[in-house]
Amino acid sequence: MKNLLLEGYGFACCCLPPALLFFARRSERSSRGRRALFALFLCYLGAVFSITGAGTLYDLIARNFALSFYQSNLTPFASPFLSSGYLLNILLFVPLGLLAVLLWPGRGCTAAAVGCGFFFSLAIECSQLYNNRFTDLDDLTANTLGALVGALVALAVQKLLFRRRPAARPPLSPALYLTAAFLGRFLLFAELRAAGWLYGF
Repeated sequence: MKNLLLEGYGFACCCLPPALLFFARRSERSSRGRRALFALFLCYLGAVFSITGAGTLYDLIARNFALSFYQSNLTPFASPFLSSGYLLNILLFVPLGLLAVLLWPGRGCTAAAVGCGFFFSLAIECSQLYNNRFTDLDDLTANTLGALVGALVALAVQKLLFRRRPAARPPLSPALYLTAAFLGRFLLFAELRAAGWLYGF
């Protein structure tokens, strides 16, 4: 039960800011299907943060703002391309590209999805420099490739379901939602404090 509370706290920190942005704009929540897709997008973000263990402000303070470059790989393609770790990192970001294109269709949506995948992955990898997680340049390339694969799958789905590409909506950029999610976790998630309170240490 306590583990679930801790996971729920982490989920709320990263998902509440983008959810507030989404529901504050009527044009964003224009249909039930779109709201369901966005709920899936939030669940995906919560899962990504839980899996990757992105660093937070409280991690940075605990380490006296020191970065751990010794726990990093800054050499591109150091891992075999078809290794299990590389493929898992590709799969991790396929939903991002897929959901970004389905939620925010229109001209340039593929490039936007890939750009979001790159910068979102970059933010996570950089944040791992100060929380004892391993920062890997290969993760960045694999994640970006995964976002591209997801975007291409979404375009194929759209072509099957619609004779014409859906018209571009006037939404906020997906990058803004990803930024809100990352900052929500970075500023609000104090995992050790919450665990200490729950478990009494």
